[in-house]
Amino acid sequence: MPLSHSIIELNTSTPELLSIEGDTIGSLNLTIQNLSSSASVFLGSSSVTSSDFAFRLDPGSIISFDSLRKDTEIYGISNTNGESVAVGRFTFS
Repeated sequence: MPLSHSIIELNTSTPELLSIEGDTIGSLNLTIQNLSSSASVFLGSSSVTSSDFAFRLDPGSIISFDSLRKDTEIYGISNTNGESVAVGRFTFS
């Protein structure tokens, strides 16, 4: 069960891919933490915006997704440029 993690900087105009690119065999547990003390983070598809999203993470919030297919794409955007999220990924074969 390999763990990978990263800090990803977000902006207000271009959604960033937060899940894994590439290998689509197996499953993925994904945890995303909003590191900002003031900005919200919005999660969704590649067209996510601050007004059209699946999930909103308030400052400091964490969300986890279990047993996703590795080819699941989750994107993030912030309502303030330069805010970051911490992303942890556990992969299973």
